[in-house]
Amino acid sequence: MNSKKAIKIWTAALIKECFGKSAAEQKKVILRLKEVLRAKKRDYLLGKIVSNALGEMKKRAKFEIVFAREQPAEVSAKLEKILGGRMENGEDADVRIDPSIVGGFIAATDKYLIDASIRGQLEQLGKNF
Repeated sequence: MNSKKAIKIWTAALIKECFGKSAAEQKKVILRLKEVLRAKKRDYLLGKIVSNALGEMKKRAKFEIVFAREQPAEVSAKLEKILGGRMENGEDADVRIDPSIVGGFIAATDKYLIDASIRGQLEQLGKNF
């Protein structure tokens, strides 16, 4: 098998094994991959495999921003940039409108939720009383 094909196959396997796991678990998976590649005398491929997998996982990891009403493009873009960096998901968000949140926004990924909506704040007040 040529190196390009091996990198593609190992990258897909690494993504599958690392998806949804903590950083510590991902590290264990990568160390195990390193052992397997070393046994096959192909450990020189590890850097390229990990690099490709990280790039692919970053592309897949999108986040969503929900606004109560339509926002000016510059406001939406600025919030996407700020939240994307903080939520480790780049700057590419799916933006949608949900009037039921009354005001503010909700940002979510598979790991994080930021509820800065008026509805969310009212629900929190209700729980406290």
